[in-house]
Amino acid sequence: MLDNIRIGNFIAEQRRGKGLTGEKFAERLGVSPQAVSKWENGKCLPETSLLPEIATVLGVTVDEILNPPEKTNEKIPSHAGFELLGAWYGSGSTQRDVMHKMHHYDYFHWREIHVNHESFPSSPGTDDTEGLTLIYRNASGIHTIFCPEGGALRYSDDSTELFLRDDFRCVLPGIMTLEWDRGMECCWAGALYAALQYMGEPWTYEQLMGFSGACYRLNFLEIWDWSSTDALVAFDYCSPLMRAIGYENVFRERLKKDDRAEERARIMADLRRGRPVLGINLRVAAEWGVITGYDDNGKVFYCRSYFDKDQLNENQDYLETDNWPFLIQHFGEETQKPCALENLRASLRLLCESFEAPRDRGYWQGREAYERWIAGLRNEKLWTKSLKNKQDDIRRRLGVNESMLLNIEDARRCAATYLRESSALLPGVDELAASYEEIYTRLSDFREKLKHWEGDGTADVDPGWFMCDENVTRFINAPAAHREQADLLAWCLERETQIASQAKDILQGLEGDATLYRMLLVQSYLPAQREDSIEECTDIHAILQAAARWHAAFWENGGAFDALGLNWWLSSGKNLLVHIAAMEKDFKQYRKNEAAGKIPAKWDYEGHVFENHITTTEQLNCFEDAIAQLKIDYPKLAEKRFYIDKNITVIHGNMQPNKAHLSSQGEVVFDHLQAVRMGLCTEDLAQLLALHAAPGKEKAQPLLDFYYQCLCESVKDYRFETFMADYRIAVMENMFFTIRQINNGILDFEMRDKAIKAFEAFAVSP
Repeated sequence: MLDNIRIGNFIAEQRRGKGLTGEKFAERLGVSPQAVSKWENGKCLPETSLLPEIATVLGVTVDEILNPPEKTNEKIPSHAGFELLGAWYGSGSTQRDVMHKMHHYDYFHWREIHVNHESFPSSPGTDDTEGLTLIYRNASGIHTIFCPEGGALRYSDDSTELFLRDDFRCVLPGIMTLEWDRGMECCWAGALYAALQYMGEPWTYEQLMGFSGACYRLNFLEIWDWSSTDALVAFDYCSPLMRAIGYENVFRERLKKDDRAEERARIMADLRRGRPVLGINLRVAAEWGVITGYDDNGKVFYCRSYFDKDQLNENQDYLETDNWPFLIQHFGEETQKPCALENLRASLRLLCESFEAPRDRGYWQGREAYERWIAGLRNEKLWTKSLKNKQDDIRRRLGVNESMLLNIEDARRCAATYLRESSALLPGVDELAASYEEIYTRLSDFREKLKHWEGDGTADVDPGWFMCDENVTRFINAPAAHREQADLLAWCLERETQIASQAKDILQGLEGDATLYRMLLVQSYLPAQREDSIEECTDIHAILQAAARWHAAFWENGGAFDALGLNWWLSSGKNLLVHIAAMEKDFKQYRKNEAAGKIPAKWDYEGHVFENHITTTEQLNCFEDAIAQLKIDYPKLAEKRFYIDKNITVIHGNMQPNKAHLSSQGEVVFDHLQAVRMGLCTEDLAQLLALHAAPGKEKAQPLLDFYYQCLCESVKDYRFETFMADYRIAVMENMFFTIRQINNGILDFEMRDKAIKAFEAFAVSP
């Protein structure tokens, strides 16, 4: 008798192991998420007709689904010294027996049991607060424990006792301190860096500034306000950054008080799962910081901010927040990270867009921000004391000016660093990096000069040049300093205008040269491809090993797939049939020429004679058989694989043996990257083996086995049966490459005959 619970547990375990949500799994099978939930909860079994498809998606056999392997932990519980006796969920008289749910969750060895309506479905007839009641036995006797909805139960370290998880307080230890003059003057990016460092992410502050485009920013508010230095006051640098580092961007802005309770719960939930939350105006002033923990059920928040330095104790403990943040940024669900080349291309787009961005919310941006800042410095009325221009107003402008100088110096340093580190990915980027390095150096030198500037006493009123360094206020001859700074900024504007123009040229060149882009994309994942080849490689095993390394680098890589996009014939089932029809048309033209005697018996190409051994039209029937099979099998494969990025990769597209060479480091690299695209790994293998090195099964099968073993050192969940079925499709499609060559005057009869031999060996049904 089939065991619904065991089967449901097995399906759920395999699905989670593939990284599939219930919704995604249901989408692949063409069923509702509710159906999947019923299977996994043991309420019913999948329809028999769906079992082969479920097995394919999960990478298991139908027999394994219906007869899951025995588990030593099959009985609740899996740990010694503990026995669950009963489990109910609900309120009052609406209690439901949920032992089957506990059985299901025990299978995954959860350390915590979350009590909510997702884990334990609620009765539609109750609006009361519900909860989970468990009765269990351990060495000390029988115990009962109740947990209300919204809470969680936690196992003891030895898994023999249950406790209510304490959600009253949660603090994430060890988040770095934040302060000015540490090379992280952009508070938003600095707070992000601190949070990501705690989360174990590898990004540097400079990379975050580069990915976001904040390293190119300049804002200016004509009332001279410190908010001009905030990265997010006018331009969205946040969304591109989160996309680049692989997180959903969850941003909360100026919530009403009625929404605070929900947001407070969201912040607490993030902290409990180890994700800090960013907020602005946490302490002292409206700058970005990190929410690092909470107490008293979220009535108290702890933080790191840029204003903590003088308040920290010797242990550098977190401080309490002063205010509810009016902007909040969460790390949402993880997403596929783009490749380094795509991040660089996006960064250059942001460079151009932010430089020409229009005024927003009163803030001038980019070019116009430079112009307004320069004009303000040259407006002597702003710096001379009068009835309308009080000393405090002048000092405020001086303070804002110093803050803006500090921020633009930091930003351009980051631009130079990020672009220099990325320069190998794209020609011309090293020149942009050099220009930003020069801008940074000039700004840094000027700020250093201001620290030692002495006035000559000729100004009517010495307004004071407010310097924050070491809490010292220097009084200098302000007009002279203003003029020198204005001239420096005018020079910076001229250089940045040139930089923006150069960046546009780089982007346009990249968009206009598809071959260059493909080559650069491959090199961003496989640096060895940048090497100049020195000799042709003739070792087929070395070539196959290099092919496996290539394919593994791009396997199911959404970032690379987004960058390349599907070729037109794979973008829809209709287009695929058009593509197959075009192959059929090529073959009909060839067959017509063959029947009319227009195909010669021999072809002499540079001393090599190709002989046409086709003597009867029946010998060409295999091409018609291949067309018939492709019309049936290829659309199904595309739907299951290409439209959901399953077991596909980026292929060379023309991986003939003569395209493989040895680099100066002895690595096998492939040239002629014009045909790089998304595809099945076996499409490259068909070029290598079926059309060239090993068309027959006796020689090809060991080589296919070798490649598959190499690939599976890095790639998981690609069944050998699927691999061989993919090779069959690839052989049939590549047969028509040989026909197209002959129609175009390249009469390589040997390659055509090898294709026929490979079809007979691998594509003809036994």
